[in-house]
Amino acid sequence: DDGYRVSTGSSWEKSEARNRQFIATANTGVSKASVVDKLGAADFNEMINNNGDSIQVLYYRTQRVDDDGITTKNECTPLVFVNNELVGWGEMSLSKYL
Repeated sequence: DDGYRVSTGSSWEKSEARNRQFIATANTGVSKASVVDKLGAADFNEMINNNGDSIQVLYYRTQRVDDDGITTKNECTPLVFVNNELVGWGEMSLSKYL
């Protein structure tokens, strides 16, 4: 994973707004399948096993930093799942579970 991907078209603005809206109203305990069904494929996806727990982080673009057509992780909000259940989002959750 090189930390970026190329965005196409102007749909990124709609995608960012949808992602921000979902995250603003999300609740912990939601299944990963439910999040993916609502938001689609993540911009970045990471997974590790830690003490028998499967920890997966899905990164969804929520803000534009550079107008370069490339999505980077610093333009995304991480959603953290433990055993396919949403346990938190943002950098604090990320540091807690990784």
